[in-house]
Amino acid sequence: MGFLVFLFAHQNTSAVPGAEVTVNPYRDRDVFAAIVAALQATSEFSDVSLQPVESFANIPADRTPMALVIPRQWQEDPDTAPGSSIRRVGYLLSLAVRLDDPQDQYQALDRLAAIVQNTLDGSSLGGLCLGPMSRIRQGSFDTKSRHPELRVNLDAEFSYAIPASAARNVTR
Repeated sequence: MGFLVFLFAHQNTSAVPGAEVTVNPYRDRDVFAAIVAALQATSEFSDVSLQPVESFANIPADRTPMALVIPRQWQEDPDTAPGSSIRRVGYLLSLAVRLDDPQDQYQALDRLAAIVQNTLDGSSLGGLCLGPMSRIRQGSFDTKSRHPELRVNLDAEFSYAIPASAARNVTR
């Protein structure tokens, strides 16, 4: 029970007038916007975007290094309090650089991946999610990248609490 109190104490929940439930003011979009803002704040990327790109080939070299945040999947698991749940959201974070030397490409991506991990691992992203459950889980180099570009794809996730079964934010 103490852990549950910790979860809700660190989320900005608000009561709905005349209702017994508490509404979670956040949605996935809010956390994704915070991820983009956190990566932009590092000043390490020429571009950070929340959109899939079919091909990096049409992106000008001056827009790299680039970070793309691509939502993937979510799941909700029951929490210890009746009716509450924890929403876990998975996403892909694709980092791209364009450099002539393959060694420089690898070193640049290795450094950028470390910066991303330092920025996002364990972060509550301004109180929007549960910090201990925000993680970069694994990474892989994209072997289909064509020289002079190299990409690394990072599998990541964040989580937040939904205090009641009908307390999802449905505002536009």
